[in-house]
Amino acid sequence: MTTLQTLGAQALLGTDKRPPAFPPDDSEIGRLLHALPGGEGNADALRLLRAAGVQAVCGDAGYTPPRTERLIPAPCPEETRQAVDKAAMIGILRRLFAEGAERPCREALRLMQKADRILPPALLPPALALGRRVPALRESIAAVAGERGRWLGLQNPAWNLFATDAGGELDPESWDHGSPIQRRTYMSAMRRKEAANARALFEEARETADAKERAAFAECLRENLSLEDEALLESLLATDRSKEVRQIAATLLSLLPESAYARRMGERLAACIVLPEPRKGGLLDRVAAALSGPDLPEVNPPQAFDPEWKKDMVEEKKPPYEKLGQRGWWLHQLAKGTPLSWWEAHTGLTPAALFKWAQKGDWSYALLRIWWEGILRERHAVWARAYLDVVFQGGMDAMIGETRLEAAELIGILPQAEREAAMLERFPYPGPTDSPDKFAHNNDKRLIMFSHMSSLRWDEDAVFSEEGSRHLIKCLHFWARHLTDDEKMAYSGGPYALAKIAEATAGLLPFPVLDTVLEDWPRDEAGLPCCSQIHANLSASLAARKTLYLYFAGENAS
Repeated sequence: MTTLQTLGAQALLGTDKRPPAFPPDDSEIGRLLHALPGGEGNADALRLLRAAGVQAVCGDAGYTPPRTERLIPAPCPEETRQAVDKAAMIGILRRLFAEGAERPCREALRLMQKADRILPPALLPPALALGRRVPALRESIAAVAGERGRWLGLQNPAWNLFATDAGGELDPESWDHGSPIQRRTYMSAMRRKEAANARALFEEARETADAKERAAFAECLRENLSLEDEALLESLLATDRSKEVRQIAATLLSLLPESAYARRMGERLAACIVLPEPRKGGLLDRVAAALSGPDLPEVNPPQAFDPEWKKDMVEEKKPPYEKLGQRGWWLHQLAKGTPLSWWEAHTGLTPAALFKWAQKGDWSYALLRIWWEGILRERHAVWARAYLDVVFQGGMDAMIGETRLEAAELIGILPQAEREAAMLERFPYPGPTDSPDKFAHNNDKRLIMFSHMSSLRWDEDAVFSEEGSRHLIKCLHFWARHLTDDEKMAYSGGPYALAKIAEATAGLLPFPVLDTVLEDWPRDEAGLPCCSQIHANLSASLAARKTLYLYFAGENAS
């Protein structure tokens, strides 16, 4: 045990129980320890702490690094591209990387790549650390890391994120000898570029990759998924040792309507969604149909569990937290393995008609939850639009059973133009006949609910239309003024909600309107900006965006 460890053990015991005893040591350091003075009141404790300080300083001063057989690494190759060199720009990028918000970072990296600039050495550690935290940014960071970024990745496994060479082409070395992060990055990029080659790589790696890596590779198959992947996915479903891998395979097979898996699950589900007997078509039948509407299916969930279902990842026993009953749980799992298109083909009903039918029946919660999860799984815009219209009815949330759903999750699936419209029409704003003060006072909770829209994902180059931007700015100004004027709302969570909204939407405003946001910002009686902290944060964010655009798109980027 070292002297410092001995002192630590004595400190834990307490000097009030046992005075510090230093080991015999006739060296200069030992004599210094024995000569250390104490102090009034806690003399023993002070002597022990001072002795620990001496040991720590001397230990650092005399530290000898361990010897290694590793050779000194080869020098970093010369850079062929110019690095960002303006101090103000480096400061902005450093702040963006530290905050780690994906959209602003992606925008800055995209502008940098377009201008053919690379990160300066001082920004490489925070950028590489960001790439480790946010996988979606890895390729963008790799594109501007330069030779030094790749060189650092070779020296530090935590920064070894790249799957491309200095020219931006996929590097087979990163697949053959790279880290797990590199191999997944390579697989994902190859899947987008050459799906068949990526599939072949996965098949070769199945026997040697561990369960975690196999699951990561299986997730990569989601990109450019096709029936050509069915054989591999069926093999994973039937033989892989990892339950996680088998579950991923089942999910991906369910996204292929023509797969054997989807057909098996559809046949099982068909027994639960019983179609009505066709009418004979006589006069009375036609009159009855006109008066009552079309006959609708009946829901008859399974009465018993079929052991064959286990092969397709259907569980017999429901989890303890599951709100559905046992039969509803089996129905839910069968439907989970069936594409949304099956419902339209089997029943002849549109998504909107299916939602209205479900709302009237005893199995409303099970069906609406099944379709909700299916929409999120398939990212199906048509079904998302119908669900927003029928179930949410233009609102920001909806209750099915005891479960609260948020419209933001479905709005994020819509095409960009529809997404903008669906989002902005839910931003609380008074109509022509509303009293602005009364409206604001009564709708602060709606503002807080709307702040959940900040989680929406947008395309990399997405910006609001001119009309949408004007409406967004108008809404921001309205709430900034009324959150300042209304004392009750100032403490209701409204300012925090508005701050989230402003932060999330600042990157969606087109460059020409950035000045308008702050020029027309409302001010209080003293002439100060309303919601001053939000104004300050927004000012900094918009100023950073302007600086980025002017630097990379202007003469400095040439």
